[in-house]
Amino acid sequence: MLSDLDSERVSLLDSLIHSLEGIGRFDYAALLADELTFLETNGTRKLRAGILGYQASQTPTIANDSFLFRSYSDMAMRNLEDVVEEDETNEEALLYLGLSYVQSRLQQNAMRGILTIRKVVEINPENAEAQFRLGVFSLQTGQFEKAVDRFRKVLDIRPDDNVARLQYAYGLSQLGQNKEAIAALNDVINESGNPELIQQAQSLLSQIQ
Repeated sequence: MLSDLDSERVSLLDSLIHSLEGIGRFDYAALLADELTFLETNGTRKLRAGILGYQASQTPTIANDSFLFRSYSDMAMRNLEDVVEEDETNEEALLYLGLSYVQSRLQQNAMRGILTIRKVVEINPENAEAQFRLGVFSLQTGQFEKAVDRFRKVLDIRPDDNVARLQYAYGLSQLGQNKEAIAALNDVINESGNPELIQQAQSLLSQIQ
């Protein structure tokens, strides 16, 4: 049980972490969240520190500094591995652990990361974020049929997800299913409201019409 002084410290750190998250300073937020795991050793604390560590590792400042990247990436994996060790069915921990492995720049972790994210959809096929990430990996490796299946599943779960719809259309175009791809791209253009997404859809549309 925490002393009154430690409880006050935890409350202050929680407030600081929340504020830092709000302004996108995931690096400082991750350091404080990691510190909290030593004051309160539980899965919730470790999950938060792990996710923030991953988010920090993906920011340009950290990603471009090999020493800082390794530090935050390792922090993320350490905390998330602890969560998964305690609860092998924690979908959020598995998802971010998989992403941390894939993005760790350690060759031996790449497939390990994909397999970890696959565990999420084995536990819950309706986990749209895990399906989306696996779809992206399938596109990157030229497995277009698998990618289309993944993105179709995402759209079944999140019909308004135009980011997934754009990826779905790209996968279809790579399979020569241009009629279906054009229909999906027109949906993105007409429904998205995101200028960058619309521009990407229009660019792809011009290539396949």
